[in-house]
Amino acid sequence: MITRKGSIRTLLVSAALTLTAAMTPGVASAVTDNGTLTSGSSSFTCPGASPGFFRGFSSTLPIGSYVSTALTGGATLTQLYTVGGFPMCPKAGVFAATFGANPGAGWLTSVTCAGVTKTGATATFTFSGSTAAWQWTAGWPFAASGSYPCTIVHN
Repeated sequence: MITRKGSIRTLLVSAALTLTAAMTPGVASAVTDNGTLTSGSSSFTCPGASPGFFRGFSSTLPIGSYVSTALTGGATLTQLYTVGGFPMCPKAGVFAATFGANPGAGWLTSVTCAGVTKTGATATFTFSGSTAAWQWTAGWPFAASGSYPCTIVHN
């Protein structure tokens, strides 16, 4: 049998633990942003004159489009593309966004597009100016054109 005093104590302990977890620095809840990537493509020449390509979305190349580039928390998606081509071309997947300050590598949990998931933990992270970028050694299977649902999970 739980006494009234025991019920209040249990409630207070539970509330204190919840509050402590919410106030602990560095502990953030993951947020999910869903969007649609409409793929675009751009060609380039790799070493040895091999043909290469960018496929996906980039506001700087510019290729493709993404709705919505506004991510929860204020970041703006600027790039989500695959680099590929024949043997002499580098292969990569790139996700980049602009921030007011360095979000750190741990900000990105995962990016899923075209049924392929890339995790922030397996990426190479860089931050320069206001742009944070995560890069992988392989990208997503984007065609030169087409639409793909994407899910971005971040802190």
